Order: sequence, then C-alpha cells, then structure tokens
Amino acid sequence: MPSKPLLPQNDPDVRKRTRQLASSRREYIYNYVYVKPLAMADGVPLDSLPTLKWGLKVGLRLIEILINKIKLFRTSKFDLHQLKLGKLLGKLRLLTAKGFEKEMRSMVNSRKGVDAMVNPFLKEFGLKQPTGTGNSLKEYNDQFQTIQLPAIAHDFSEDSVFAHMRVGGPNPLVIEGIRGVDVNFPVTDKIFKSVKGFAKDSLAKAGQENRLYLADYKRLTVLKPGNFPNGKKFPAAPKALFAIPPGQKKGHLKPIAIQCGQDPKKFPIFTPNDGTAWQMAKTTVQMADGNYHEAVSHLGRTHLLIEPIVVATHRQLADNHPLNILLLPHFEGTVFINYLAQAKLISPKGPVDKLLAGTITSTRQLAVDALDLDFSFNDSMPPNDLKNRRATNSKLFYPYRDDSLKIWNAIHDWVSSYLGVYYRTDGAIANDNELRNWAADIVARAGGRVHGFGEPEGEIKTRKYLYDAVTMIIFTASAQHAAVNFPQNDIMSYTPAMPLATYSPAPDKKRMPASAWIKSLPPLDISELQLSVGYLLGGIYYTQLGDYQWRYFVDKRVAPFLNQFQERLESIEDEIRTRNEKTSKQGGIPYDYLLPSAVPQSINI
Repeated sequence: MPSKPLLPQNDPDVRKRTRQLASSRREYIYNYVYVKPLAMADGVPLDSLPTLKWGLKVGLRLIEILINKIKLFRTSKFDLHQLKLGKLLGKLRLLTAKGFEKEMRSMVNSRKGVDAMVNPFLKEFGLKQPTGTGNSLKEYNDQFQTIQLPAIAHDFSEDSVFAHMRVGGPNPLVIEGIRGVDVNFPVTDKIFKSVKGFAKDSLAKAGQENRLYLADYKRLTVLKPGNFPNGKKFPAAPKALFAIPPGQKKGHLKPIAIQCGQDPKKFPIFTPNDGTAWQMAKTTVQMADGNYHEAVSHLGRTHLLIEPIVVATHRQLADNHPLNILLLPHFEGTVFINYLAQAKLISPKGPVDKLLAGTITSTRQLAVDALDLDFSFNDSMPPNDLKNRRATNSKLFYPYRDDSLKIWNAIHDWVSSYLGVYYRTDGAIANDNELRNWAADIVARAGGRVHGFGEPEGEIKTRKYLYDAVTMIIFTASAQHAAVNFPQNDIMSYTPAMPLATYSPAPDKKRMPASAWIKSLPPLDISELQLSVGYLLGGIYYTQLGDYQWRYFVDKRVAPFLNQFQERLESIEDEIRTRNEKTSKQGGIPYDYLLPSAVPQSINI
C-alpha cells in the first residue's frame, strides 16, 4: 500500500526520503552494455520480478503452444488426453509462489528464456518437427492444430487487407500524407490512372486533396542479410504508395504502387495489375513492416524507451512522491521482460535471429537507432507525431489514430487532475528537487539517455509540460504497447500474411511464375516458431488500464478523478465497439487492439 503522497518540499521527514532513495539507487543501476549504448536496468531488482498471477498466464499459454506442437510434430495419431496438465504445470514450476519466484530468479541468473521450459517436453515426447519449404498454403495452415487459425488467413492476399495494415495493422505508425511522389519513387500519372478506381484521377489532384499516402521503409537500409539458421534471407527497404479514391466518403486507402527498394534504377514499380509479381511486392512490404515493427515500433519505442524512465523513477522519486505512486503500476513487469528480451529473444542464435530478415547485429542496431539516432520524446507524442506525418485528415479511415487519441486525451485528463492535486502552481514544480533530478536523470549521458525529454531538454518548468510528459509515459507503457504487441497473435503469427523474412529476392520483373511467391516464404520450422512466438507474446493480457489495485490511491481527493477516468474509458470502449460493428456491417475490418478493456497497464510481456 503506497504511503501518504507528499512532495519533498512538504515532507517533514527528509531523512527518511533520503535513506529510501539511497537504498533504491543501490538496487536500480544503469547498464549500457545489454543493448549498447541504450540505458537499461542492471539485472532485475527483487521488486521487479513478476507475480505468480502473471506466471500462471504465461505458463498456461506455453502449455497451449506445447499441445499445438505435439499435435503438429507427431506423425502418428496421438491422444492429447494423455498429457497430464498438472504434471506439466509442476515441471513449469508455476504451482506455488515460492517455486515461481525461484524459477524466475533462476531464469535471470542463468539468462535463459521461457523456451527453456518448453524444449525439454519436446524431447521427452520424442517429437520431430517438420522442416523444409512449404509447397502450399495448406502446409502453413496446418501448423494451427489446436491453436485457432487466424481470420487473416482467409483474406490476407486481398488488396483491401494490405492497405488496412497501414492504418490498423501491427505497425500503423509509418504511413504519412504526401503532396506528390519524388524522383526516387517515379510513379507517373499513367501508372496511377492504370489502377482500378483512379482512371479519372491524377497524382496532383490526389495530393492537393490530401488523398495521397506513402509508407517508406528507408530506415531498413541498415539491415544486412541474415542467414541463420536456414540460409540467406533478403531484407528490403521498399516504398508503397496508397490513395483514397476520389469521391469516396469512407476514406479507405487503396494500394497504387510498390517499389521494393530505395533506388528506382534497381527496382521496378509494381501495381495491382501485375499478378504474382504484385503479390510478391506486397509480401516484401509486409516483411519490411514486420521488421520495422519488431525492432523500431515495438522493441525500441515502447520496451526500451520506458525502461530508463523506470530506472530514473526509482532512483530519483521517493516512494511517497505523488508521481512515483502514479507511475509504478505502469512499470510493473517491464524490467523483467526487457531483461529476458535482451538476454534471450534478441541474442545471437535466439528467436529474433532465426525469424527476422537481417543479421542479429544489424537488427539490434536498427532498434538502437530508433531511440539513439533521430528520436525525440516530445515529437513522438501522438498528437505531434500524427501532425508531423500529415496523418490528421479526418477523411482518412485510420482507426489506430482515432482510438489512440481518445485514450491519450483520457489519460491526459486523468494525469492533469491527479497531479493538479499536488502541483497547484508552476512554483510547486520549481520547488520540487526530486522532480528536477528525475527530469535531468532521464536525459543524462550517465542516466537514461532519452532524447528530447523536457522543455527545454532535461528540465520541467510548467505543469502543462509535466502533464504532457507523464501522459506520454503512461500512454506508451499501456496503449501504445498494446497497439503493437497484440497483433502479433492474430496477424503476425500467420506467416504467409506477414513473414518476418523472405528467402528469395524481391521481384525484378512484371511476370513471375505462380510458384515464386510460396517459395519466398520461410521454411516450415521457422514459420512454426513465428506462430509460437506471436501466439505467446500477443496473448498475455495482464492488468487493465485504469484498474488500479483496491485503495491504491490513499488520498481521498484523488477518488473522484479516478472514477471519471474509469468512466471515460468505459465510454471509449462503447464508442469503439459501435464503430467496429458499423465497419463490420460495411464489409470492413474492425480494429479492437485499443479497446480499453484490452489494454494492460504496463509493458509486461
């Protein structure tokens, strides 16, 4: 239970605060080696270990994956009832809090991952995994034995679904409005008019009317072709052009053209008229989007962005500081899951090395660049980011944007009301030495190394900026992570819809044999790994935004504001569900990743 919240200038027991902070600084130490040169916590402090409830959720998910593997890997009929789930749970050491804590501590000390708890079962049952390149979609579909085949398996090849991925898929953060194409993507009016629905349109008119959009993956040029574990992969940095048809009231994007690399002299332009080559070009974009998603939008700009702020909060804000009390629920599990990620998931020969298109070194560099090269905390706040990407046009059907802004505003009102109880004037901010140290620590070279935090950088002088910054932290740890994490389950787990690597070059001519596309997909064993990882990471819902522990806020002045926040989230839930019902009736794809009931409080998976 949190202590009575007090700003340091109002706390008579200064010595107690000083002792407590000194103790926290011994526990929370910066590490710049795990994902060099980004700041992370050194190890996992005891109070950052996950709870038994979280462990049970993960354990049960692992059992579902294991059962699917057993059903898939067995060549003869096998009765799943032979599996004794109690025995499996016992082996996973998830039956008692004591046993669970011991296993989590062992996992940290040995730097092993959760897969180390599954692999022994595969050996015990003598399972042999199918390998080699798939020859048909059926072989990829059949990998879903006891795990339900995602709905996207039925329509992923449709152009409308491909376009929807840019505004409502796993990575709805790349699309940007443009006035026209540049010389490095020489789409002509002739090409534009050749696409069905645009015969009487023009590039200039579409640009002037804010109907022209670009997805450019030039950031991926840093990737070097990976070859682990099954041979050469082919990363790409494509450009994809989209437009809203003239006169369309719904504002749905349609794909116009794809160039599978940055240099127009090396890569031809494909349109929906190009058959198999077009399908391969779309897959190239999906592969690029998946790599951008995992390294930049997901790992870099949620997990690795929040961790140094977690460390700075423990080091600089006393336990009874009002801001510390507000933030801690939004940090639960982050240090632990990030430790596992850097120790296992993105380690050499780990799952990311197996799955993604680039070498593990270049993929890690991509994640580092996402925060260390051109990132700005302030510019990344959703209202600013959307404006910078010229994606604010209300005529564009962009469910991620609409839902994220609703949640952003709800969090902002909650944060403003809560912190307003303690900071009555900007002067109270100026007198708060812990807040001052916190802001400085977040950006310091010897601290969190977060670029663009503060106004000016490393300083907080007004309540307005404080409210914006704290909203950004909570939004990133909750809604933003939910938006990029949970599509890993029902979209990215199905490899043909979004392979994380292709195993043949991007198409280089208009006519490609029909078999070329399926041959470009990952081998079956890699596809099954993508299924398992996506199903695990995208299926753990632990905690819920706005649902703080009972009597977490002991200050009675906070209660009415918390009630308002919770009621606001319920209202947003209703609005999204109503919109989704309408979208479904009109034959569109509903977007439910930002339903408040499906948004956890923190990055804990």
